[in-house]
Amino acid sequence: MSMKNTIDLSDCINAEITFDRNIQGPLQNGYIKLYGMTNQGYHTELYRYNGQGDNIWVQETITLPSQCLIDDFHIIFFTETDDNNTLIRLDNVKVEGEIT
Repeated sequence: MSMKNTIDLSDCINAEITFDRNIQGPLQNGYIKLYGMTNQGYHTELYRYNGQGDNIWVQETITLPSQCLIDDFHIIFFTETDDNNTLIRLDNVKVEGEIT
């Protein structure tokens, strides 16, 4: 899952991403990753979960590094698992920042 448009965070002194995740089934040899990216080529792994499926909704909050507080920030989620019966769901993705 990736964003269609970038977010302007250049006026922010700090920002964070929150989202809910739910994993139904085993996450065998798999993961959920979240990357922060810019159009200038900067990218960093902001989050990685490679635990077990718990079949409950869990809210995650990630503080963005200062390199992400620019005018063309976007995020992308990657998921992978060896088990075709595993359902990985993400919901309520929100980016919030404090403006200077």
